[in-house]
Amino acid sequence: KEGRFQTAQGGTLFLDEIGELAPHLQAKLLRVLEYKEFERVGESKTRKADVRVITATNVDLAERVQDKRFREDLYYRLKVFSIQLPPLRERSGDIPLLMSHFIDLESKNSGKSFSGVSDKVLNIFMRYPWPGNVRELKNAVEYACVLCPGGTIHTSHLSPELLTYHQNALGPNGAPVPKSEKETILDALNQTKWNKSKAAKLLGVS
Repeated sequence: KEGRFQTAQGGTLFLDEIGELAPHLQAKLLRVLEYKEFERVGESKTRKADVRVITATNVDLAERVQDKRFREDLYYRLKVFSIQLPPLRERSGDIPLLMSHFIDLESKNSGKSFSGVSDKVLNIFMRYPWPGNVRELKNAVEYACVLCPGGTIHTSHLSPELLTYHQNALGPNGAPVPKSEKETILDALNQTKWNKSKAAKLLGVS
């Protein structure tokens, strides 16, 4: 039976949640990366591995190295080129695009026809911090699409978590709690599709 490295020969192998890899597998992976060769289980023949390896994790690997839970040599072998993907709350401009994409997927899966979301729903999604990032956003859209019979998605179709957060974000008189300067600027940029001149004009600054 072919293993992952043999199947990926000449291509790319993506290893998700690399921080959870068991210690004995860390040693085996390091050997493959160092010598670019492997042996299949139960086979004595050594095979060459022409594979590009991409890994991902949502834990601090450097911290795990200090705690002796991740091999230091493997950490530095993997850390040839790093890409830090910022959390969804720091790239709120992606939220409308992701919502539209997931609504299209749900439309195909459910057979319903959705025309989009109300302005209030979009505002709630834009203000929510998304601790679960894109997966949580996808689940929230799926939840709304299940409850919505079709057409426009309204606040009545949203999950209790989103509605509770939105209610807590409002002041005692029902008005939104004042935003920080950063949030205000980001909102202006999102409204103007990141046109800095238009955003500055909207904010009344040079």
